[in-house]
Amino acid sequence: MTEPPPPSDPPWAEDRVHGTSPAEAFPVPVSVLESGVLLVWTLLAQFLVAVPVIGLGLVDPADGPALVGVAIASQTVALAGILAWLSGRGRLSWRLLGPRRPRAGHLLLGVVVGVGSFVGISLVLALLIGLFGPVEGPDQQLLSQAVSGGLATVLAIIAAVVMAPVLEELVFRGLLFQSLHRRVGLWPAALLSALFFAAVHVEVTQPLYSGGLFVLGVGFAFALARTGSLLVPIAAHAAFNATTITLALAAERLEVA
Repeated sequence: MTEPPPPSDPPWAEDRVHGTSPAEAFPVPVSVLESGVLLVWTLLAQFLVAVPVIGLGLVDPADGPALVGVAIASQTVALAGILAWLSGRGRLSWRLLGPRRPRAGHLLLGVVVGVGSFVGISLVLALLIGLFGPVEGPDQQLLSQAVSGGLATVLAIIAAVVMAPVLEELVFRGLLFQSLHRRVGLWPAALLSALFFAAVHVEVTQPLYSGGLFVLGVGFAFALARTGSLLVPIAAHAAFNATTITLALAAERLEVA
């Protein structure tokens, strides 16, 4: 599924002929195969960092803050590797943020999309649980550390609200979805990228919650396609995770009180 590399630095969509759609205006700087390779690298980076550190006894597996620090380190290595690869191939450009020139309004729109997605998915999950009975919740290490307080909470917020949205949206929407979009069309690309997005969250093994992540991935892909800005799904992802952590912290304080 290789394809010729596009121009390394295409113009913003609004600088082109009026009426050109974002999908037509922006040649993503990597092929579908290359996007898949970078996705594999993102997963591999976690093992390259975590296995030696934990295996050599540098971090106690029972030390929550230290484990979250390892997660942040692996996210940083993964992101640095992607940017270095793109830079080495002459494809590192601000245009990776999408075909539309970045605007402050994209961040605000993303927050609205993220909070709205959280509310919508939570209502649907609550309805399904009410109809079919309770299910075991997902085992999310970062969320459990986020409600621990102190340094663990700070590190978990950095990992979930800053690092994860930037890294995952770049990989799944900025590269994988956009390269698929130009090859197979909007909805097949949105569905395939969302399927991989849900699959890599291995801590969420409950099908009901995995389905929620799949729907979330489709929504983020559609948001990018409609707005032409990767800032929208990045901000939406951050807002979704921030809302999750905020409510978890509130629930924890109510239990303590």
